[in-house]
Amino acid sequence: IGMTSPAYNFAVSLGGHFGRPAGHALKVLEKAVELCIAAGANAYETQRKVDNQIKQAMDKGELGLYQYDKDACAKECADVSLWLAVFVDHAGIDLDAAESAKLRILQKRRWQVDDDGVLRRP
Repeated sequence: IGMTSPAYNFAVSLGGHFGRPAGHALKVLEKAVELCIAAGANAYETQRKVDNQIKQAMDKGELGLYQYDKDACAKECADVSLWLAVFVDHAGIDLDAAESAKLRILQKRRWQVDDDGVLRRP
């Protein structure tokens, strides 16, 4: 995964860019919430997990810094990737096939680029 990935090339071809890293991270959060729902989590437990993460960040003094920290992002991306791999393996999902199929669907949709450089559906 990286700047040569099909997902990256797709986003950039439509004008996506890295305007504000937090905007892209929030897109990942949106997709993570959708995964939780698809896996059977209810609204209460999903919201509780998000609230707990925010509280932990506040307790550590991390919330409110509002600045991009590439090293911290790298560690959190690794964390997300590792736990996604565990989920995918337990669920028996062929992630490569699922990504290819989803990218074909996304390519048929209309997109707009928001102020953060993130693709959004109009």
